[in-house]
Amino acid sequence: MMFNKHKTFYFSFFVKHLFFLGLLSLLIFGCDSKKQGTEVVSFYNIKGAYISADKYNDSILIADKKEINFWEKFYLQNINGNQYAIKTIDNLYVTVDTSRNNCLIANKKTIQKEGIFEIVFDKTYDIISIKAFNANYVSIGKDKILRAADKKEPLISSIYLDQKQANIFNSYFNNYQLIFLGNALLLLLLSIIVFNFRKKINLSLVFLILGGISLRIFAIMLDPYLNIWDERFHALVAKNMMDNPFKPMLYLNPILAYDHLSWVENHVWLHKQPLFLWQIALFFKVFGVNEFILRLPSLIMSTIMILFTYRIGRLISNKKTAYYAALLFTTSYYILELVVGLRSTDHNDIAFAFYLTASIWAWTEFYHSKNRNWILLIGLFAGLSILNKWLTGLLVYSAWGLLILYNPKDRKSIGKYIELLLALTITIIVALPWQLYILSRYPNESNYEFDYNSRHFFEAIESHSGDYFFHFNETVNIYGLHFLIVIAAVLLLNKIIKKNEYKIAYNTYIILIYLFFTIAATKIASFTYCISVLVYIALGAMLYWLFEVIVVNKNYLANKVYSKLFKIIIVFTICIFNLNLEELQYNHSKYKKNKTNYRTQKMTYIPVFKKLNKILPDNKYVIFNAPKDEAVSIMFYSGICTYEYPITPEIYKDLKNRKIKMASFDYGELPEFVKNDKEIFLIN
Repeated sequence: MMFNKHKTFYFSFFVKHLFFLGLLSLLIFGCDSKKQGTEVVSFYNIKGAYISADKYNDSILIADKKEINFWEKFYLQNINGNQYAIKTIDNLYVTVDTSRNNCLIANKKTIQKEGIFEIVFDKTYDIISIKAFNANYVSIGKDKILRAADKKEPLISSIYLDQKQANIFNSYFNNYQLIFLGNALLLLLLSIIVFNFRKKINLSLVFLILGGISLRIFAIMLDPYLNIWDERFHALVAKNMMDNPFKPMLYLNPILAYDHLSWVENHVWLHKQPLFLWQIALFFKVFGVNEFILRLPSLIMSTIMILFTYRIGRLISNKKTAYYAALLFTTSYYILELVVGLRSTDHNDIAFAFYLTASIWAWTEFYHSKNRNWILLIGLFAGLSILNKWLTGLLVYSAWGLLILYNPKDRKSIGKYIELLLALTITIIVALPWQLYILSRYPNESNYEFDYNSRHFFEAIESHSGDYFFHFNETVNIYGLHFLIVIAAVLLLNKIIKKNEYKIAYNTYIILIYLFFTIAATKIASFTYCISVLVYIALGAMLYWLFEVIVVNKNYLANKVYSKLFKIIIVFTICIFNLNLEELQYNHSKYKKNKTNYRTQKMTYIPVFKKLNKILPDNKYVIFNAPKDEAVSIMFYSGICTYEYPITPEIYKDLKNRKIKMASFDYGELPEFVKNDKEIFLIN
């Protein structure tokens, strides 16, 4: 009878949830049916210059303005299907002037045959393809003037649309992103409600996990391109490992000489430990190669970490502290930035935090239950941690060893030392073979990288420097809180933790990580994120204390229902602030950005990169003069060997002698010997 009651409840919930999602989708996508001509739009070129109807030059359309003013605004008037008329803000229609070399000019008061354009919108990248009445594509010439003179669709001279997303929330997130964000917020709210009104935690955890998954899908969809540091390198190396997992490679087949010690341009790539790259390569192999699949392992691992957070918190403190900690981790702004690859070391840091947290979880289960089966998992997860980010993965053994020495009885027990050594042996068995393999197979590269890793402690590598307060100050970016509040939360956790042994262990983990990376000369914000779960448990303890002692104290709110409703409102509001949606919108949309920003450059170039292996006659070319910092991305999308530097006379002569085909991006500044060689494919 009880089973049927719960079954009815679950069915009723999911029906209502699906109905809400359907209604939300209808509201969001229904807004998209609005005609393009009802809103003002602006256009810009790949360099971010806005297109204007130049009133000082016969209203010719030209891409040379740095910002949007009156003459940079246009209406798109839908005529039929993909056919549009383009109208200026003062109601003059744009036409193709065949008497002036097919220039686009805004000087007609009515729609002309020459002013009807076939426009195709790529909503992912805001790129538009415009075909004129004469079947020519509109492109932007070297003189920055728009002409309908190209029989083939242009690449670098493409045109981009600057238009805010049309949706019910007046947001810069697109409609698909809003569906998953709205779904996540609904599930999180349901989780909080169920947690406060039902005694059993399982259902609220189910909603929390589902909300976390939806949030991470939302994050994955934010950037339809590879982020610069270090996601593009991880993506390319993982792609190359699909067919050769034991030979990590950046340049698959380098055409020119390279520095094998430079991790940004070498062939064999040992700059990072391999496990997270193997995971990505496996997902590529099974599901295909794209940005979404690249980030999928991070989605899965960061979701499982929600359960780790709850379980560790539950074992060392209480149910409410554990739930609040899991909720805060679920809605962490910083984890979403890592999932989408924006923060340095991105998927590497998520994988490392996952396996390190797993080792601490396994140790906590072992210490709680005394079941020696957990020893195998402790050793396994610690070994996998090392295979993600080297020797910091041994952290779990620090507190374990310290506790053996702390307890007089354990200190004299040989069995306690054997347990630790058994786990450590498993860790060595897991982590050591790869190190021996690369030392044997790639001695120059591996020795250099091992030395390079050790130098991080003594010198600021790649200008990643900072003072002794660097990681403490970064708590504002990572947790949204001043470090003094984080320290207060850790102190409160010590009041709530059940056993002294747990206090020693978790304080040891947090202090060691912050002490080590504070002393280390190289400073990167994500270095301390590996123990973020422990910090969130401390913050969960602070929330527990805040609610139980102050906010919902019976002396202030005697009515239980009012007390719970008040708590639900506060907790959900904290989740919203924890997500930092404004910052996410700032980093991953056109919100408050101009046309010279990082995101705009990525959004304009990626469609070009994805077409390269289709427009080049074959894949035996080498591409030169690539946009700054984009050679790796081009190789990921096209599979074609690419360099950022231009074709020099020496390179030209060498590749001609070797009968290697060349292609070059053309920004209008190529040397004559390149422009005059018809065998060099120019990308423009």
